[in-house]
Amino acid sequence: MSSFQAELTRLKTAGRYRALRPRAGIDLSSNDYLALSGHPDLRRAAVEALEGGLVLGSGGSRLLSGHHDAHADLEAFAARHFGVPRALYFATGFQANYALATTLIGRHDVAIFDALCHASLRDGLHARHCRAVKVRHNDLDAFEAALRRPRAAGAFVLAESVYSMDGDLAPVADLLRLCERYDATLIVDE
Repeated sequence: MSSFQAELTRLKTAGRYRALRPRAGIDLSSNDYLALSGHPDLRRAAVEALEGGLVLGSGGSRLLSGHHDAHADLEAFAARHFGVPRALYFATGFQANYALATTLIGRHDVAIFDALCHASLRDGLHARHCRAVKVRHNDLDAFEAALRRPRAAGAFVLAESVYSMDGDLAPVADLLRLCERYDATLIVDE
């Protein structure tokens, strides 16, 4: 227990100790920076949905026992809205990125990812056991150098449209041109 206390003291001294605290001020650090979670129209829609029979929570995985018509309706709406054949929603962005990396990228593929990509993508790449190449943040020359290397299978380039911790933008159009030139697939965490 003393080593645990020593580590807590070290974190506090370094200014890295974190504790739960109530929300205060302007939210610039979460996914709710538009403050939609407390919007009156969304609250009203949630109450109407619950009064109309929507259940609280899934009660299980969608595959086994937790699928509801509301899931299918939401995904059908999203597919129409985005003009795509199908859409799939995940409970969190972390789950979506992890599933994307472990499903689309093959074990023998190479994944070239920006150094500031979210941990969910990097964890997915690690779980996939593919060849993962980290390149300097937003460095098009580094991406191109990695794409030039010989490879036995496909190549994927991973970036974020907006790097939320820094607030800067990825050069998505330039990355797409590189991917087209080197026959690679671009994955953008939006």
